[in-house]
Amino acid sequence: MAASQSSNQIGGRVAKASKKSARPPKASGGRERFRDPREGLPKSAIILITGTDPDGDPIGRPEAWNAGDGRAPLVRMIAERSGQPALAPGDRVLGQLRPTGPNQYQGRTIHRLSEGPSRILGVFRPGQPDGRIIPTDRRSKAEWTVPPGHTAGADANELVLAEPLPHHRLGLKPARIIERLGRMGEAKSISLIAIHTNDIPVAFPDDALIEASDAGPVRSANREDLRDTRLITIDGEDARDFDDAVYAEPDGAGFRLIVAIADVAWYVRSGSALDRAARTRGNSVYFPDRVVPMLPEQLSNHWCSLLPE
Repeated sequence: MAASQSSNQIGGRVAKASKKSARPPKASGGRERFRDPREGLPKSAIILITGTDPDGDPIGRPEAWNAGDGRAPLVRMIAERSGQPALAPGDRVLGQLRPTGPNQYQGRTIHRLSEGPSRILGVFRPGQPDGRIIPTDRRSKAEWTVPPGHTAGADANELVLAEPLPHHRLGLKPARIIERLGRMGEAKSISLIAIHTNDIPVAFPDDALIEASDAGPVRSANREDLRDTRLITIDGEDARDFDDAVYAEPDGAGFRLIVAIADVAWYVRSGSALDRAARTRGNSVYFPDRVVPMLPEQLSNHWCSLLPE
């Protein structure tokens, strides 16, 4: 555990100044972001699937589109080839594009970029013979069917996580339930809906987890040792982070105050896997029943924590 008295780190976050570049910003993989809808999209682009239309067909937008660039073009994707699972919100594909109207395109999958099956978060409704999943994400207009044997024992009106099943016919697309998440309205369900709807990253890349597991005590060289100072931790028992402590002592007519905060920057070096993972998050996200941390728990709840004793 290490503490820092520097005032430019607050809650483990480090502010950095940046200069505007004269060159257009680039998306991941070096692709330039699209700027003017009137210029049209290229013949192929990476498409992020954002939902489904009333007929259950997937729709999306260019992944590299900036919110500040105006309204994103709408891409209606052609159904996947026979034997391929249906596209679902969160999928990424390299798509071949053809304009079909003002700011609208038809897309055909060239290559799927998503890792593993897509997930569907929704409310389960039993039925005969098939049940239904009503997605919690309002961008998804179409429901999903749940064939017999794929309900995982879910009850009516239960929040569930599902994944698409292979689909070879017209109509609503099938899915199987892989996890039951409790009743709607509970703190857990509200948190999970917010995480899923806003695409908040939950899992950390393996290289970031390895760096976190390799972390150890800070070397005392070139540092002021405060371990004999009787610091008082000030985070409450129900806090999600423990990274603040204080100490005060009389000093003439007033007091000398030390405010100690966790020295996160020591463990998260610029350009490291931990740094890249933290940049995709920007901050920790707090919910009534959980926190989605900016850094793996090995750091956020251990080496970068100021805990009693």
